Amino acid sequence: MFLRRHAQSFLLIAVALMLPANALAQSGETERAGWRNAKAAVDAVVAGRRLCEVQSDNRLRYIGPIDAGLADCLAGLADRRGVTLAISSQGGDAETGIDAGYLLQGRDWTAEVHGLCASACANYILPAMRAVAVEPFSAVLLHGGADDEDLIYEAAVDQILARQKAVAPDVDEATVAEARVFTRDLVRTIVAAHRRYGEDLGVSSAWFSLTGFPTPEGGYGPMGFALADPTFTAAALGRVRVRSFWFPTTDEDRRLLFSLFPDTHIVVRETTQ
Repeated sequence: MFLRRHAQSFLLIAVALMLPANALAQSGETERAGWRNAKAAVDAVVAGRRLCEVQSDNRLRYIGPIDAGLADCLAGLADRRGVTLAISSQGGDAETGIDAGYLLQGRDWTAEVHGLCASACANYILPAMRAVAVEPFSAVLLHGGADDEDLIYEAAVDQILARQKAVAPDVDEATVAEARVFTRDLVRTIVAAHRRYGEDLGVSSAWFSLTGFPTPEGGYGPMGFALADPTFTAAALGRVRVRSFWFPTTDEDRRLLFSLFPDTHIVVRETTQ
């Protein structure tokens, strides 16, 4: 028997857009204005800390991945307008990010990035905001979206089949064929949702294709990211106002920022180098 529930759960992990925790590490860098706060936020993500805290002045502090925990956090606040979402997130599940984005769009929320907003956080949460602010030594990290059906399918199906065979070593060809069809259909659904989301929220394809960025060492993926700059963000997220957006303008600032992500290959847009 093909275990659809297990395959679906694994596929959601396979297409999750998330910065791995091992790409974030403690650092002994000297303190600089704003750097300690950014480091504390990154350290909280590294430690697996979760926080959903409603604060004064219509603020919501969220630390954690884009997953069911975020959905639960937002459930009681989605009807509130003008909230500042102070977020630190390594990314997570594309489908959850899309659902959260639809929930928040038009609510006049502002995202305030502390430490990092990577992968699914950047792809789906930021486009739903009225405005975006990036705190000093914090990063919006992109590595493309869930829009290449064949690439996602190939990355997922072999691993799904391996898990299936681990459960049932004598799996027959009919079951393998069923697994392939199921995986293809599920990937197609996720890709279609991703594309529709971008269109509905007016997101430029460049936000996902990363036009103008060089390819990081090893390519885009779990360890390869593009660092969004304010000009690129404003152009790609045309409906979102860039309120304030820290970006490294000196070699020292860049060194300090990148020290927060020591095992990650991060590139900047060619015009900002």
